[in-house]
Amino acid sequence: MKLFCVVTAAILALTGSPGFAQSSYPDRPIKLIIPFVPGGVVDVVGRTLASRLEAQMGQPVVVENRAGAANQVGTTVVTNAAPDGYTLLVVDPSVVTTPTLQANAPYQLGQLRTIATLSTAPLIVVVNPSLPVNNLKELIEFSKKTPEGVTYASAGVGTTPHLAPELLKVQSGFNATHIPYKGGAASLTDLVSGRVQTAFYSGATVLPNIIEGKLRAIAQTGTHRMAARPDIPTGVESGYPDFVVQLWTALFTPSGVPADVQKRLEKEVRQAVESKEFLSVIEKFGLESFYKSQPDAERFVQSESDRWSALIKAAKITIQ
Repeated sequence: MKLFCVVTAAILALTGSPGFAQSSYPDRPIKLIIPFVPGGVVDVVGRTLASRLEAQMGQPVVVENRAGAANQVGTTVVTNAAPDGYTLLVVDPSVVTTPTLQANAPYQLGQLRTIATLSTAPLIVVVNPSLPVNNLKELIEFSKKTPEGVTYASAGVGTTPHLAPELLKVQSGFNATHIPYKGGAASLTDLVSGRVQTAFYSGATVLPNIIEGKLRAIAQTGTHRMAARPDIPTGVESGYPDFVVQLWTALFTPSGVPADVQKRLEKEVRQAVESKEFLSVIEKFGLESFYKSQPDAERFVQSESDRWSALIKAAKITIQ
């Protein structure tokens, strides 16, 4: 009888049982993919989350910036990875827009599992100070009175700073021409110099220029005013009740991750996102906590996918 128990225990240890898998995860380093270059909002959130998860779970959480083709290079790394909980993705709304924007997109949203939403921030509508407008309504009216309209910059086709003005066009008749750039730095240079007139960017991107007086902030796209800049009114307050755009971040895994691993991740992520360390870092970048657990997070991401897909199709926006 004793020999039977010893053999049974050895077999369970070798083959693994649900209880064993749950107690052992993670037993090696975890890879966290950020599909953008270092320094942006997603990078800040991802690295802060990785630091907290590493401290809580006792295994290294190695951050890899896999930028390229909007988010596609890094996101495809995750969708092609084994669904074992050792490859994670932190990304922004571009994850839901890419499959609609590109006919032959390398991934579909269904290949990912949303674990939790993490943070949110509005976009700030900024203009070159030479533009004779001081609020969102004045900008829209100015664009309508100007035959050629105004120009707005973005970090690329299909990014949230591109789609937000397109949404405003539908809702208000905003007359504007999109000027896409390969990244935010070049576009900010042209915005400050006056080569382009307006942009809808995150606070982390434009606040330094606003503080220095190089750009004028006229509105922000959240449901309420930013704690960091309560002087900037919302689009809703400006008379456009449906103009709400959130630059959110969320954590994903490949679809098919075992239930016990998913539950462990959910528990650890919630603890990390609610920690003082996480909150203090993101607040410095004008972000707010936006934690939603599974399945609420998945429903939210799907609703964002439905919303932006409808706009992209109606506006006939595509990327090659």
